[in-house]
Amino acid sequence: MTRPLRIEYEGAFYHVLSRGNERKEIFRDDKARSLFTEILGEMSARFSVDIFAYVLMGNHYHLLLEEIKEGGISQFMHKFGGGYARYFNTKHDRVGSLFQDKFKSVLVDDEQYLQYLLVYINVLNPAEFIEHNWKENGIRDIEKVLKFAEEYLWSSHLDYLEKRGSLILERGILGEMFPTKEKYAELVRMVLRDKKYQAIDHLVLE
Repeated sequence: MTRPLRIEYEGAFYHVLSRGNERKEIFRDDKARSLFTEILGEMSARFSVDIFAYVLMGNHYHLLLEEIKEGGISQFMHKFGGGYARYFNTKHDRVGSLFQDKFKSVLVDDEQYLQYLLVYINVLNPAEFIEHNWKENGIRDIEKVLKFAEEYLWSSHLDYLEKRGSLILERGILGEMFPTKEKYAELVRMVLRDKKYQAIDHLVLE
């Protein structure tokens, strides 16, 4: 069975997802998560890819990327995934593929959807730890979700709130849209309150 063509072009934004093989965990401690982000930054610089947002979950991760050079994302994901897999396999004395098939990606070609996707990655993914059914039922406790997101270290949410300065992030057009932490916080609250995440079902990867 042939795979669909992966279409990439310069200046385009993509939502990217990669999941552990057999949905098994790909992070077992914070040291692994920290190394993962280091490799992420190194490879993005090498392969002309800008990282606008990220979140590390138990058995998968999400990225919001801009393609600076045609074909850069495919090269980046191949080298980056391979580098982290070698570390993980060596440390845990395992062999075989760490990740499930090839990564998934979807083009983001609307500025409003780009904003909503930023909140989906930064806030709504960590929300799964405390509100498991938010996709079906909506967010029941917005304040609780916002508090948890500020305590969750493994997404770029804290960087957009200006509580941390990550060296791997390029805010670019999103920095122009949300030049202050207050503007970003307003976006987050609006997306959660008005369920704007429902508008990007076609961009959400599982």
